[in-house]
Amino acid sequence: MIYKLTPKKSRDVKTLIEAETEKAAILYFAALLHLSADDLLQIYKIR
Repeated sequence: MIYKLTPKKSRDVKTLIEAETEKAAILYFAALLHLSADDLLQIYKIR
């Protein structure tokens, strides 16, 4: 499935990836941005 990383108060798509699960996508985005998964989810939405 394709997951999109978007800022919470915006519709702009920052990054797209294909991952097996939403958790895998969250961990990938967190590693990419050098954030913890909790911090990432406070700033961004995963769709």
